[in-house]
Amino acid sequence: MARADIHFAPDKSILKAAAKVVRDERKKQGLTQESLAIKSGLHWRHIQRFETDKLNPSLCSFISLAKGLGINADDLIKRILNESNK
Repeated sequence: MARADIHFAPDKSILKAAAKVVRDERKKQGLTQESLAIKSGLHWRHIQRFETDKLNPSLCSFISLAKGLGINADDLIKRILNESNK
């Protein structure tokens, strides 16, 4: 049986909205990408790629990022969805 290739193309408007929301919140809190990385347990390059909408994070990474920002993941999702609808 042949293996089926499944391709996933993320919604760029959501990735752009997520990047903006996270970047704005990080800056509002006076955090650098490096300090957010330490607080969230992620590598700073992960934060950088997420904030430039070049990375679609895993669920675990997204939750770690929200915790690093001190925001509930569901609240962060709501803010991202609100931003993407503008």
